[in-house]
Amino acid sequence: STAAAQPGGGLHYSPQVRCELTPKLQVVSPGQSTAKDGEIRHSLDRHFASLGDGMEIWNSGSSPDSDGMGLLVPVTLRFARDRDAEFLALSSVIGAARRCAESAG
Repeated sequence: STAAAQPGGGLHYSPQVRCELTPKLQVVSPGQSTAKDGEIRHSLDRHFASLGDGMEIWNSGSSPDSDGMGLLVPVTLRFARDRDAEFLALSSVIGAARRCAESAG
């Protein structure tokens, strides 16, 4: 739950959970190979891509990203977990990665 200050003092607790995340994708591909002193060295090319518009916030109870469904499976404990903020955030990252891969061809 999250706490917020109330006018006149005190805290109000919200039963809603929030998850804040800044998803980024790092793609590593083989670079050049060089030989020096009989030793072969391989370099790696690193490319970074943002999977969103900066930090995003997901609230428990929100709708999941339809492109991110299917890879993660929520486990029901005392109640269904498919609307937990953390599950929604991770599903959204998976959806963004899938859309990024699709647009890259």
